[in-house]
Amino acid sequence: MAFSPTRIEESSRFGENFQLDHRTRMLRRGDRVLKLERIPMEILLLLVERAGEIVSREETVERVWGKGVFSTPTTAYEALFARFVWF
Repeated sequence: MAFSPTRIEESSRFGENFQLDHRTRMLRRGDRVLKLERIPMEILLLLVERAGEIVSREETVERVWGKGVFSTPTTAYEALFARFVWF
């Protein structure tokens, strides 16, 4: 299914029955609450907020780890995305 979020006040709906509350950082699929650690949640929020846009590695690293963090192609960034599994 295409990724086209619909912004509803402080939440977004996308995919197959996913809802993300931006304020409480709660992800649901239907009636089930899905728990994400801080880093995957930050990445999901960034991608939902920037839906339809290309998000660079630098923007992602800055959002998740802060400015001034050095990132190379072999850092945890790639490992994180390799493990990022949709429910």
